[in-house]
Amino acid sequence: MNAKDFLNALNDADDAYVWQAGHAGKTGGSVTARRGRRLVLRALLAAVIVIALAATVYGIGELIGIWNDRWLQTPAPDPEQVVREAVSRQIEKDYTISVTVEEIRADAAETRKIFSWEPDSVLALRSGYGPKPAALEGKQLAEVQAVYARYTVVYDHTKTFYRDGTLDQYFYLVQTEDGNWVIFDSSDTQELPLNQPDGGGSCP
Repeated sequence: MNAKDFLNALNDADDAYVWQAGHAGKTGGSVTARRGRRLVLRALLAAVIVIALAATVYGIGELIGIWNDRWLQTPAPDPEQVVREAVSRQIEKDYTISVTVEEIRADAAETRKIFSWEPDSVLALRSGYGPKPAALEGKQLAEVQAVYARYTVVYDHTKTFYRDGTLDQYFYLVQTEDGNWVIFDSSDTQELPLNQPDGGGSCP
């Protein structure tokens, strides 16, 4: 068949065949799109199943509050008393085996740093020097307090992943209108050597 005969054959081709070929191409694209959507739905379903299984193993509360395990506290006129109670009440958690308070003391240097929101305060470093905590807004220096705590705690590691042992930690409190102090945040626990207490220094 020469070139002329080939062109004539194409011209004589039934338009229905051309339409069918084009429709088949579109259908292929639709199949690909549907396949992509199915893969996304399967991935989402798998994520839901994993979360459900994790909730069964660790408990819903552990998943939702995994990095926000609130301290049990009673507002009081003495910020050090509030912190001592909060640490001691760890024993009320079902994953705590024992807890012993080693030292509780106010830290004037860290208090000034968080009030001024200086970048080398422990709280600012932990937050990546993000926005100043809302709890500090509108407060005077006398209404803000950083309290250092060293305590020894033993956890049941079948119930929690929290690190235990002898821990160093800062607690951050503000004074409310009724004159009582409340914890609004705390630093991550740190296994660090403690500086000689001087009543106003800070831990390394």
